[in-house]
Amino acid sequence: MPDGNILTYHYQGENVSQIDLNGQILSNHQWEYGQEIRRHMGRFGELTCRHQFDECGRLRQQTLQLHQTLSKPIERRYDYNVVGELTGSTTTSISSQIALKEFESALNIAIKQNGIVTDKMIHGGN
Repeated sequence: MPDGNILTYHYQGENVSQIDLNGQILSNHQWEYGQEIRRHMGRFGELTCRHQFDECGRLRQQTLQLHQTLSKPIERRYDYNVVGELTGSTTTSISSQIALKEFESALNIAIKQNGIVTDKMIHGGN
């Protein structure tokens, strides 16, 4: 990277299984049938995202768990009609969302202060 940091991508088959920054794990990825079903992020796996898909490969549920901070995970479920169009989504655990926003805010401050590259940046997010 231009700033001297080293990103290392590890693959299992065609899929990324782990991303390291300067030898420290940023994220671990688990795949099933070509779709990411679990991602652990943070030095100690503090944040876990899980994805569940239906038999047609559509996303049915996402779960976000911030270990040691949130008592309940944030879950989002997706509903589809008979022709496969998304008809709605439901998110649970609003108190967890507030705690997550506070965590993200603190993380963004730490990133700005320490010049840390985030998983969001690595995967092309804003």
